[in-house]
Amino acid sequence: MVNITTLQLIPNLFIILSAQMHVYLYPFLNSINKSKEFEYIRLTALGVIGALVKSEKNISSYIVDNLLSTEIIPLCLRIMDKGTDLSKTVATFIIQRILLDENGLSYICNTAERFLAVYLYYNNYKGNISSFENDWDIYVFKVIEAYYKVICNSC
Repeated sequence: MVNITTLQLIPNLFIILSAQMHVYLYPFLNSINKSKEFEYIRLTALGVIGALVKSEKNISSYIVDNLLSTEIIPLCLRIMDKGTDLSKTVATFIIQRILLDENGLSYICNTAERFLAVYLYYNNYKGNISSFENDWDIYVFKVIEAYYKVICNSC
């Protein structure tokens, strides 16, 4: 559990997480509309969640635990499958940060379904990297790092 004095340094973050405000962004992540406007909204929502998981080490476990109680992983996996290059990169970053957290890795490896879903997405992208149009080197790095983390810590 995170130290309450740590959260007092960032009171707005504690309010956002305890009120589950990030869940209100999920309908934008779940949208299948591919118009430019919806993609900008989806990317902004991913950016907010990406900023949460990028936070300081002493509160990142609290944030990851909070995100794991929601449907963030299936949403990010779907975006990795169907999104634009930039959305795929941010969704991959979010899952990578979750995997780098001990609780996040345990959560994904806890059931065969979760592990297999993440494994299959990363295994699929490992072979399809060349289809990336822009910033593929950043994406490749994130995919390989997260894929390696899953494989090395397989159940």
